[in-house]
Amino acid sequence: KQALLLLGRAACCLVVLEYQGNAFLAPWGSLLKYFGWYEAFNHWLYYHEEAGLHQKLWWVAWTGICYLVIPLLSCAVLGLSPLSLGLRWPGLKALVPYLLLYVLVLPLVFWAAHQPGFQATYPFFTSPLGLNSSDGIRQQISWELAYAFQFFALEFFFRGFITLGLKPSFGMASIFVMVLPYVMIHFSKPQPEAFGSLFAGLILGYMSWKSNSIWGGVLLHVAVAWTMDGLAV
Repeated sequence: KQALLLLGRAACCLVVLEYQGNAFLAPWGSLLKYFGWYEAFNHWLYYHEEAGLHQKLWWVAWTGICYLVIPLLSCAVLGLSPLSLGLRWPGLKALVPYLLLYVLVLPLVFWAAHQPGFQATYPFFTSPLGLNSSDGIRQQISWELAYAFQFFALEFFFRGFITLGLKPSFGMASIFVMVLPYVMIHFSKPQPEAFGSLFAGLILGYMSWKSNSIWGGVLLHVAVAWTMDGLAV
């Protein structure tokens, strides 16, 4: 029963993120109008001088709600401790394999950063002010920090909430249950990344399953993403 409830909540979070994370007009428009915030929020999201950054931050906020906040709230209903879902720090020794993985994938990151498909995708946000001004640097740093938080939420959802949440009921099969939706969220990415997400999902899933911690995956994901963004910029 607990496993079914967990899978149901995970499915709902994925659906909500897909259909509501990229827009606010339905049903949130009516709620914003009720409180008198519609015009201000519409301006902030579309017409503000930093609207490009705000739209990306809005996506990160929705990612945090669906991948982190809702699953954490569900823990009380499901009788799960957040620490049992990977939030416990594993110790520096347990992070060594992730460092080795980063070194192994680094040549692939360098290769990908020079491919047209990846250059058209990454970074998700580049400050229109450039990096020669303090405002441009502020915008870029703000985005990269928000981007890192998004990976924390993602790792908690897939490697923590799903993989470790299903571990008592499914055993190692919880890794394969997690990999399917994880690969699907990469369908819009460049083809090599979509294929790579299958192997990355299996490896990171196994490592979190084994260590009962998501922190190595968070650090690896952020390191790879920041390296790709830096090279692309």
